[in-house]
Amino acid sequence: MRSALSFFFSSFFLILSSIFTLTSPLEAIPEDHYEEHYQAEVIPWLATHEQEFSFPSWDGLYSLCALRLLHTPEERGEAPAKVILFLEGATDSWYLEEELFYDLFKRGYDIYTYDHRGQGTSPHLSPSDSEINHIEHFKDYTKDFQKFLDLVKKENPGSPLFLLAHSMGGAIAADYLENTISSPFSAIVLMTPMFEINFSKHGLHISEETVLVDVSLNMVLNPSAANQYAYPQEDGDVDWTKWTQQMMHPRFAKMVELCKEKPDIVVGGPSNQWLEEAIRASQSIRDQAAKIEESVLIITAQNDTMVINKTTEEAASKIPKATCEMVEGASHTLLQFDEDSLRNQALDRIDSYFQHSIDLIDPQKARPQRASELHQAHACQRNAYE
Repeated sequence: MRSALSFFFSSFFLILSSIFTLTSPLEAIPEDHYEEHYQAEVIPWLATHEQEFSFPSWDGLYSLCALRLLHTPEERGEAPAKVILFLEGATDSWYLEEELFYDLFKRGYDIYTYDHRGQGTSPHLSPSDSEINHIEHFKDYTKDFQKFLDLVKKENPGSPLFLLAHSMGGAIAADYLENTISSPFSAIVLMTPMFEINFSKHGLHISEETVLVDVSLNMVLNPSAANQYAYPQEDGDVDWTKWTQQMMHPRFAKMVELCKEKPDIVVGGPSNQWLEEAIRASQSIRDQAAKIEESVLIITAQNDTMVINKTTEEAASKIPKATCEMVEGASHTLLQFDEDSLRNQALDRIDSYFQHSIDLIDPQKARPQRASELHQAHACQRNAYE
């Protein structure tokens, strides 16, 4: 069983680490001549709109790296500001999601996002290996999110806020919603949320309980194993060429290029502690799903091999105001590197869902973004707070 699990995690978390997330204004960059469009459109836009900054984690131990992308007053015109808070998945980084942010920006949204503690441009937490995906407590993710949300609300008084959360970000969002009486979000979309990790691979069924017992036993027998890989990983540098050949997609090739540019952001397999925390958190989230009182759109992907759709649908059925929809032919990384038709379909659905909530808002309550009132962005620091 261990060899099968090792193979699974080598594949599963490497693909998760690849998440990152001219045409018609409402269409994504086309796959044809993708790199040319990326260089001509996304790069110049980033140069004029990207604002990196940092904020303290909820416990003050870390400086978490964040990003805001705002319309200028000239770009906004008389239209009211509308803000998306994007909550990324496990091993992800906002640095790998810039095309997605460009797509959302073209649809009129300002974007705020950050890298979770333990991954991306934020401090990595395993003292034994910076590429190990490690966390002490899953609740730290949720509390950091609450801290960031307070910052976003402060910078955008009166503007409608929207939450778009992917994979593990969807689990964090659900945990937050289950423990919040009334959220400030006008609309919420959970993309392929991590309500149960799919540990089965190549016809071999492995239950989360089996994995939970295995990693828990690892830590009982060897307490120092908490921040070490849950299962053996290949030594040496990642063979990106092998993965590029397997995926054969221009968006995946772009991800590989970006990871080569910033190897420090790469996070791979999970620690024993991360797995135990993630499994217990997802179980709790499913058990308490009925506590979510907000209206939520949950989007699943037909060909998702990372999370279990049936579990997601069962959890969604417990949420009184949840709508669960599936994108046929899509993968877990739907917004990151699925084909144009699938990405555009998902982006259109997200936009229409958010726009519907805007239509219900009194126009007098929304106002243009006060970009001039935002404090000056400061460089993102990787050091812990003293």
